[in-house]
Amino acid sequence: MRTGLLLPLAVAALALTGCSPDEPVVDPPVPEEPVAEDTQDHCVVGNWSLDVQDYSRQTYNYVVGANGFPIEDWNMNGVGSLTFDNTEGVNTFVDLTTSGTIVVPDRSQPFTTRSAYEGSGRWYLSDVDSSSLNFEDWINVMDPDVPVDPDNPTFPPIDFSDLVGVGIQCTEETLIIQGPEAPVSSLWHRQL
Repeated sequence: MRTGLLLPLAVAALALTGCSPDEPVVDPPVPEEPVAEDTQDHCVVGNWSLDVQDYSRQTYNYVVGANGFPIEDWNMNGVGSLTFDNTEGVNTFVDLTTSGTIVVPDRSQPFTTRSAYEGSGRWYLSDVDSSSLNFEDWINVMDPDVPVDPDNPTFPPIDFSDLVGVGIQCTEETLIIQGPEAPVSSLWHRQL
């Protein structure tokens, strides 16, 4: 395999960490009516900051460990923020840069890719025990100040449109979000 093909493959693998390519395309199930629980007091309400170190570790383990991509000098840095308001609105901001070196026999190819976007939509509880959320009306806006480099493609933003059954584990200080069938989760820390 040519080295030039490895970078797009690695980028594609990273971009797909939120979905499963083996699943057939079907119409999403019709979400149930939101549970009557008062979302104003739900644990997710508030401002959250992405634990980039944890997300980087999980992504590395998925891309390199589970899929065997030959990447060295892996690094991910940046910021991510997430706000759930008590009127069922949700907003996110992500600006992450991932870099490393793809190593194949007799050759190595450094890469750097940046993904920066804002997203917003609506959320509601999807079951009685409040351990999962549904999202709807999601819109992503890419940062126009991040140039598009064909040699270092950006990771596409996660599209939460009509996503149902997103698992959550929430305490007063931490929030873990796990998309259905997603190989990595995201750990968030409450901002005061």
